[in-house]
This record gives sequence, C-alpha cells and structure tokens, in this order.
Amino acid sequence: MLNILVVCTANICRSPAGQIFLRDSLQGQRVSVDSAGTLALDGNAADKTIQELMVERGHPEIVGHRSRALLPHHLTTYQLILCMDRSHLEKVHQMSLSTVGKTMLFGRWAEGKEVEDPVGRSLETYSNCLENMYTYSRQWARKITDMGLVE
Repeated sequence: MLNILVVCTANICRSPAGQIFLRDSLQGQRVSVDSAGTLALDGNAADKTIQELMVERGHPEIVGHRSRALLPHHLTTYQLILCMDRSHLEKVHQMSLSTVGKTMLFGRWAEGKEVEDPVGRSLETYSNCLENMYTYSRQWARKITDMGLVE
C-alpha cells in the first residue's frame, strides 16, 4: 500500500481538494491519500467556496472534510508527500530531514508549478486552482503507475 499525504497551509482548500482528485485518479489501486496543513487547526470545515465548486464537480465528500494539523510524527507514515507550494516543502523538510527524498510539489510534472492559494480571491481563481489540481493529480497518477509504485 502506497501512503500519500497532500499538504497545504490550513488544510481547508487546496490539500483536501487535491486529496480527493488524487484518490479518484488512483481509484482501484492499493493507495491511501490523506491531507494536512502546515498551519492548520484540527477540525475546521473546508472553505465554503471550495465546497460549492467540488460538489458541482461531483465530489460531495468535501463537505465532511475536517482540517488536520501537520505534525512531525505524521511524516513517517507516508512514502510520498505532495506540497502545494515551496513554503510547504520547506516546512516539511524543517520538521524532518528524512522527508527530503519523498517530498515534492503537487505540480512537479507541470514544470514544478506551485498551486496558488485561492482563499479570499475571485471565483475564477478558485476554478483555476481546481483545474490545475485536477490536471496535476492525473499526472501524478500516471507517474505513480508507470513507476510501479502501486499494484
């Protein structure tokens, strides 16, 4: 079983949506996908706008999401840690140097692009964010499968 963690800041927008997209992209594979935030408080619901857009896209499970703070002991559980931007990569590496080889950007296969935080911004920014994460999750699923990391 491949355990993957998707990381953003508050775990209320990008990482829960990325988690859902990646899980769907790897459906039928022996994989577990979770999410957490570098500055998250445990138990917060997903951002209202991201909930609405994800429900429209057929992902009502976002409504039940509750945020989770990223803690150092979480990092030993995962073989792959995908971060939305470079500040998250740095934070994960600060928490544990053992994560350096297994922590990468969610947009790695799209020229290492970062996923912009849409919170408090326009609906178009939210939509673009979701489209990018959907694309990046498909790219990751292909790479994970091609590398034989899942059965």
